[in-house]
Amino acid sequence: MKRREFINKTFIGLPMLMSNPSLLWGTQKTNAMMRPTPRSVIVIGAGISGLAAAKKLQENGFTVTVLEAQDRIGGRLRTNRTLGVAFDEGASWIHGVTGNPITTLAQQAGMTTFFTDSSSRKAYDIGGALINETTLDSTETAYNNMLTTLRNSGSLTQSFETVFNNLYPTEATNRLWKFFLSTFMTFDRGDLNNTSSLYYNEGLKFGGEERISTNGYDTIPTYLATGLNIQLNQRVSSINYTNSTVAVTHNGTTSQADYVLVTVPLGVLKNNAIAFTPALPTTKQTAIQKVGMNCVNKFLLTWNTAFWDNEQYIIYTPETRDKFNYFVNVKRFHPSVNALMTFAYADYGRQTETMTDAQVIADIMAHLRDIYGNSIPEPTNMLRTRWHTNENTYGSYAYTAIETQMQHFEDLATTINNKVFFAGEHTHIDYFSTAHGAYLSGIREADKMIALATLPVELATFEAYAKENEVTLKWTTEAERNTKYFTIQQSRDGQTFIDIGNVNAKGANAVYDFVDKKPFLGINYYRLKVNDIDEEVSYSKIISVVVDASFADIKIFPTIISDNLNIATQNGKITDVQVLNMAGQTLLHQKYNNENYNAIISIAHLPTGIYIVKAANNRGEMRTSKIFKN
Repeated sequence: MKRREFINKTFIGLPMLMSNPSLLWGTQKTNAMMRPTPRSVIVIGAGISGLAAAKKLQENGFTVTVLEAQDRIGGRLRTNRTLGVAFDEGASWIHGVTGNPITTLAQQAGMTTFFTDSSSRKAYDIGGALINETTLDSTETAYNNMLTTLRNSGSLTQSFETVFNNLYPTEATNRLWKFFLSTFMTFDRGDLNNTSSLYYNEGLKFGGEERISTNGYDTIPTYLATGLNIQLNQRVSSINYTNSTVAVTHNGTTSQADYVLVTVPLGVLKNNAIAFTPALPTTKQTAIQKVGMNCVNKFLLTWNTAFWDNEQYIIYTPETRDKFNYFVNVKRFHPSVNALMTFAYADYGRQTETMTDAQVIADIMAHLRDIYGNSIPEPTNMLRTRWHTNENTYGSYAYTAIETQMQHFEDLATTINNKVFFAGEHTHIDYFSTAHGAYLSGIREADKMIALATLPVELATFEAYAKENEVTLKWTTEAERNTKYFTIQQSRDGQTFIDIGNVNAKGANAVYDFVDKKPFLGINYYRLKVNDIDEEVSYSKIISVVVDASFADIKIFPTIISDNLNIATQNGKITDVQVLNMAGQTLLHQKYNNENYNAIISIAHLPTGIYIVKAANNRGEMRTSKIFKN
């Protein structure tokens, strides 16, 4: 089950993230002699993002209270064991174990997992006709190729479905294509008639195996919650951040804190379940409106005896898309349990929430009987989810809808007045819709609060803007305590920083700017080193900005290629070319001695697929590009 098997991004910076997974949750470094000043935090929501933040904040000396609306912790990491087997109603898989923080967290929490082999599958058409592997593989390859090119015809206001139907009218009515669109696109994103035709393939993934939890994903929130002050059945109705402290009203009671972290799902924000005073900034309101919220419902059925194939996955291709077309064989990882898990997506997923158990079972059994015959028995039990109408979620997870722009994810994560913070999978621009994205967002927000409480200077803002080949850094201060000067530091990877300039401190409520005239091409990371008159040092949060590769002198072409890759530069000379796979592993690495204005690299031996190419010249410029090898 690879929900992001074919999901790719621009991939600037991807190899760095893959080879330095610690960067993802440990970017904030502070002087060991400096401790945060005592601060209080209210975390709203005891899902994985809220618990991750609360745990880190408490470990760093904060007084933390977690308010949870339900009678249990975990949020969408919810496990039902009523049938004697762990049925994860929300997150089930670790999507790529290599470098994924959930991998280590699962080990710490005692969560056991099983490798779900996507090649272990049988596919059936209507009437129980077996679909041969050659047809299955070739259709999957064609689907994958389509994903690399469809966006070229997309637009901000057109849906994926509209563009796809125009470009592929025959495939749009093909039942096997419907399966791939449903299980690989709708499952990962959302309703195809509302998924962006421009940004359907945004997002990064971790490499390695896909592993499903076998004893329950809720072991992770249980582990994170140990020792925390968590108040259950506390539904927050309003947040007032007018004054110096933030007032949170829950169950008719008002609590105060220096900081508040809001981790409720995007669907709750869309439904205006929490009133904010003052109203949320327009940019955040727009982001809440524009980013989509998917619906995926899951169903677990048990029998006294198994009648199905001994494969990990069973595929069925009905006429109706998104309807019980994918079955996970639970018996593969629980040999004593005769159970199948299946799914309903998007509008049909929402429709199931209006159906009785008997109606749902009838629809599922109609598909199974078409495959295996009318003599198969009725299930003994069924468990199901209703994420769309659940007032604590109003959906499953975020996706890139029509009119969604990637900046909207950044807007969802933006802090208000250094007092109200936001976390959750919908706030992570690279890993939205995933449990690891939610976890990383909680760590990110905890780091922000730690930085605010640690600095001898309180920053009101710290921002970076790229224009052509320059980056302007701007920051403002609310208070300064004995600050002597700021050192601006820059990094290619967010981990190793170099000094690029100093700015003398001006005192409280000051405005500063600094222009970096020689930024790197691609992602630039910046932070402020705060130098105290007492010779103590601390660091601000890390911010990043992308300097558009279109300004680079280096050109990489073509982007769709069979044999040879051409890298050219007009003014500098090529010094280094790397070809990497999607997991960030280097497949080719060629160095040059400042002799060539262009280079031709043969990739004829590489299999069909998507690759990352990185090229550098002797002027210190770097270009990163994504290519498709056909």
